[in-house]
Amino acid sequence: MYSLGNGFVAKECAPAVAWGALAEYSFARLTQEAEDKYVIQVHGNLWYELSPPR
Repeated sequence: MYSLGNGFVAKECAPAVAWGALAEYSFARLTQEAEDKYVIQVHGNLWYELSPPR
């Protein structure tokens, strides 16, 4: 998760939190950024990056 509240420094969170934000906000968008990287963009100050476990 990247947000204004954490200074846009990556903060780990459960995938369910990101998927919940996508479901909660009608304006949130899911995009594929790379073969194994997806982004849920809620707004300019909040987004989630999703990738397979390492």
